[in-house]
Amino acid sequence: MKPAPFDYESPATLDEALALLDRPGACPLAGGQSLIPSLSTRRMRPDLLVDLRRIPNLRGIDADAHSLRIGPLVTFAEAAASSELRSACPLVVEAIRHVGSPAIRNRGTLAGNLVWADPASELPLVAVALRAVLTLRHRDGVREVEAADFFLGAFETAIRPGEIVISIRIPKGATGARAGFAEVSLRRNAPALAAVAVQIEAADGRVRAARIAAGSLQPTPMRLASVEAALEAAEPGTDLPALGALAAGQTIAGLAGQSTAGYAGTVLAALVGRAIASTLAAL
Repeated sequence: MKPAPFDYESPATLDEALALLDRPGACPLAGGQSLIPSLSTRRMRPDLLVDLRRIPNLRGIDADAHSLRIGPLVTFAEAAASSELRSACPLVVEAIRHVGSPAIRNRGTLAGNLVWADPASELPLVAVALRAVLTLRHRDGVREVEAADFFLGAFETAIRPGEIVISIRIPKGATGARAGFAEVSLRRNAPALAAVAVQIEAADGRVRAARIAAGSLQPTPMRLASVEAALEAAEPGTDLPALGALAAGQTIAGLAGQSTAGYAGTVLAALVGRAIASTLAAL
């Protein structure tokens, strides 16, 4: 099937792009790894495609004392190659290893992946786990939305017509933070059936801070706050993978009646334990 007819613009400035995106039926294009197939199947039928790739200052990864800022045109491959991101937010790099194929990682962008909000994608649950903040720009102003509030449902976000993501801000972890990511899928590079993201900061045999979220089980990523609390309260010498798996199983038990509860109760606990174990092995 061919895409429905649409107009195409490639603005040179952000102001020009925002003016174009304010038109009814306009849609931004960054990496296009999800958008282009949807055009071909006519799942999406924009009247105007606004290509952002010529606009300066939308690439790059910048840092201050407390956080990292990722531009909306940064690809998965560029993020994975960033030594600063690997040091300060290792969970992002760990999750990218599970994203699609090399071709997708070379073209797809982190911002585009978050906006697409596929429940089976790896980056949305990482954004929730790390409490990322998305900065959204409209021609009339700028606003910030925390990742936990950005995802509203499957393929549904808080982004409004005419807005684009101009940055993803992720708080830095402590020096020495380590990360683990575990998922199950039908085959390599296939969408995850269930996934867990873990980042741990530890000192003197204790977990000082834990960031854990699960994905693919519900329409939006699920932060596992009870698992985080259990790890942070554990005494030195505790079997942390087993403790985390137990806490995860109890969390899922509270989802009784949901279609994923039975499957998730079996799989999620094992994934949490596996991800925690791999994280601790790197500490």
